[in-house]
Amino acid sequence: MPSSKIKLLGILVIAVLIALGLWFSLQKLKTTVRNPVGKSDKEKKEHKNLVAVTQKDVDASRLPDGMPQDIPLEVGAKVLQNYNATTPDGRFQANRMFQTKLGLQENREIYVNYFKSKGWKISAEVSRPTNVVISAVKGAGEFITVTVDENAIAKIRTVDIVYFVAPSAEKATENKTKK
Repeated sequence: MPSSKIKLLGILVIAVLIALGLWFSLQKLKTTVRNPVGKSDKEKKEHKNLVAVTQKDVDASRLPDGMPQDIPLEVGAKVLQNYNATTPDGRFQANRMFQTKLGLQENREIYVNYFKSKGWKISAEVSRPTNVVISAVKGAGEFITVTVDENAIAKIRTVDIVYFVAPSAEKATENKTKK
């Protein structure tokens, strides 16, 4: 077998093992969250510390609630995820992921220019051969992270935009609009 096929086989085996490990971990977490009955006192206390997250899928034809309406999106891109997530303590997240035909650096430039032109402060930026991550903050509690990934094997690139509002910032915004 050529060495490239052996490397590819090795990568696939590792990916499958990681996926199985994550799946088993998530199954255990789901069981813990759903059914604390019959658990030890320590496990029940840990269960209380878990935060329930409510996720609401949003039709791909529109942006999730709260996401800046002027965020750059690629026209005609296939939307892979589009949802809002909330917690009982007031945390809020809007998420949209789509496939992109543009390169990593092209997407980086689009979002860096957007953040700079709209008053966002870039708080972190990482560029690697297969991904770019840009985090930005606005005011005292609005955050956006844009991750552009490239799957070298499948030759697919995705853009994942996560918008997060800290609970105190959300309340401050509500109080300003009530006055």
